[in-house]
Amino acid sequence: MKNTIGLTCLFFLLLSFSRSNAQAPSREEKVKVFLDCTQQSICDFDYVRTEMKMVNFVRDRFQCDVHVLITTNYSSTGGEQHHLSFLGQKRFQGMNDTLTLFNDPTATDDQKRKHLVQYLKLGLTRYIAKTEAAKD
Repeated sequence: MKNTIGLTCLFFLLLSFSRSNAQAPSREEKVKVFLDCTQQSICDFDYVRTEMKMVNFVRDRFQCDVHVLITTNYSSTGGEQHHLSFLGQKRFQGMNDTLTLFNDPTATDDQKRKHLVQYLKLGLTRYIAKTEAAKD
C-alpha cells in the first residue's frame, strides 16, 4: 500500500515537472537579435541582456532573426535622438520598422539605458508575437 502511494506521488510529481518544462520556450524558439550600437552610454549590452530575457542576443548578424541598428544624432542643447531600425531577417524577412527615442540633456546614463530597453521591448514585440514564445 505504501509503495502504491509513493509511486503515485512520484508519478504526479514527474508529470507536473514535465509540464512546467514543456511550457518554457527553448532557446531555439526565441527570437535571435543582433544589437548593432556603438554609443556606450546608451548601449550597455550586459544591462540589455539581463533586462530582456524574452529574446536571445547573438554576436553574428548573419545568425539573427532581427538586426537592430541604433544610430544617434545630437541636438545643440545636448539632447540625444536615437533611431532604432528593426530589420527582419530569415523568417521575418521584409518585416522592418523604425522607432525614435529622445533623451533629455539632463538624463543620467541609467535613465538612458532604461529608456533604450523600453523601446527595444516595444520594437521587438511584433517579432516575438509571431513565435511560440509569445505564449509566455
